[in-house]
Amino acid sequence: MKPLTIIDRLCHLSFRLASVLTILLVLLTVEQVVARYLFNASSIALQELEWYLFGACITLPMAYGYKKDTHVRVDFISRLCGARLMLWRERVGITLLIGTLVVLLYYSVPYVTESLSFENLRPRDYYTSQLISEPDSTLYKSFATVEGAIRSTILSGEVSPDPGGLEARWLVKAFFPLGIFLLLLQSLTMLLATIKKDESDSREVSHGS
Repeated sequence: MKPLTIIDRLCHLSFRLASVLTILLVLLTVEQVVARYLFNASSIALQELEWYLFGACITLPMAYGYKKDTHVRVDFISRLCGARLMLWRERVGITLLIGTLVVLLYYSVPYVTESLSFENLRPRDYYTSQLISEPDSTLYKSFATVEGAIRSTILSGEVSPDPGGLEARWLVKAFFPLGIFLLLLQSLTMLLATIKKDESDSREVSHGS
C-alpha cells in the first residue's frame, strides 16, 4: 500500500471515529441535562468526559475536512488568477500551513508530556475497591490486577483537581497534537498533489508544442 493511500485512510478513519464520538457526546449531554433538571443529580466525571469527547470531535476530523475542502476560505483572489497562478498560490498556502503546523506540533507535544509527568496518587485498586466489597475474593484480585495494568499504561499522569473527576488528563490534551499531526500529513499529500499536477501540466504543454 502506498504511503499516500495510508495517510488518506488514516485521516478517513479519524473522521469516522470523530463521527461516532459526536453521537456519544450528544447522548451524554442529553443524559446530563435530564439528570440535572429532572433528578437533581450530576456527575463531575461525566461532565469532564463531555469535554474529553468534545476535544476529540474538534481535532480528529480536521485533516479529513481539509482533504474535502470543507474549511472556510476567505478567498477573493481566485477570480483574478489563471489556472497556473492558482496552482502556485495553493502551493504557497500549503507550504505556509505546513510551517505553522510544525510550530504548533513542536509546542503542543511538551504540553502532553508535562501532563504525563504528574504522579497519580490514587491506589492501584481505586475503582475495584468501590465495585467489590470483598478484598480477599478472587474476583477482587482479578479486577485489581487488570486495573493496576491499566493504571500503569493509560490512567497515569495528571488527575482532575475536582473530587470525582477523571484521570489521564493527558488523553484530552493529546487530541490537539494528534489532530495537528494528521492535518500535517494531509497537508503534505496535498502539496505533493500540486507538484504532480504541475508536472503533468508541464508535460502536456511540452507535448502540445
